[in-house]
Amino acid sequence: MNGIQVVLYLVRCSQSLLLCEDLPSDHLRFSSMDVCQAEIASVTRETKLGSARGAVVMAKCRYLLIEPDKSPSAGERDPMIAQEKELERHAKAR
Repeated sequence: MNGIQVVLYLVRCSQSLLLCEDLPSDHLRFSSMDVCQAEIASVTRETKLGSARGAVVMAKCRYLLIEPDKSPSAGERDPMIAQEKELERHAKAR
């Protein structure tokens, strides 16, 4: 499938911001930036309610390119996406 989607990335940190973790957000995909930004407050609030007291939750909407299966994935060309995927793999391994 070709196209562009918008993904909401979530990060939860300790109150001091010294320890942070990426939160799974594969299910948080939107058709437009406006729709994603409209959901940031509610998703952040819900995530914070399920977190430890004093935790800081941050969110940002980002564009995600959807490539045909035969093309290299966006992560192979974009170092930021590749790094995010690597961090997700490490987080899942823990």
